[in-house]
Amino acid sequence: MKRTILALAIMMSCLTAICQTVISGGQRTKVMQDIEDKAASTSSLQCLFTQTRTSSLLAEPIVTKGHLTFSKPNEVLWEYDLPQRTIKVSGNSVSVTADGKTTELNPRIKKMIQGFTSLFMNEGGKMLDERLFDVTMLDCGTTYRAVMTPLRKDMQRLFAKITFSFTKDSCQVEAITMSEREGDEVTIEFYDIK
Repeated sequence: MKRTILALAIMMSCLTAICQTVISGGQRTKVMQDIEDKAASTSSLQCLFTQTRTSSLLAEPIVTKGHLTFSKPNEVLWEYDLPQRTIKVSGNSVSVTADGKTTELNPRIKKMIQGFTSLFMNEGGKMLDERLFDVTMLDCGTTYRAVMTPLRKDMQRLFAKITFSFTKDSCQVEAITMSEREGDEVTIEFYDIK
């Protein structure tokens, strides 16, 4: 177990070293505008995803897969394969259905899902909103990465940071990592985007 953790730490430090080029000035403005333009022009999409949750309380990461359907202005449907469950976000409503039963989420989880969905759907017209986040843009070779640290206290209670990875050629979101204050992380990787 200790060797696995050490290997992961070494791998993460190597990946971080690869992604050390901070984008600044006019290039930063252009990259951020390209990302915002792509987000604004995307009215719907469907894709597959893999979600990985890591926590100090878990011996191993929890990996789930599923299908995402997104439609503006505010409809998101996450359908998980195993364990089979559905998370539907529609406006201010969040529902979770598992084994045919719809359950109520605790307020913290509901707020986290709503906050993430609002960012993901580009509500308010800015995904990389510098009124809400300190945004550091990185050039990582074939991708851009936006490391977003919340400025508002309500968001700071939910996330230490949110990291978006975008393809360089099309500015399409390919992964999101939500880092919680307690150190837990959820990474969602998107593929077969249509």
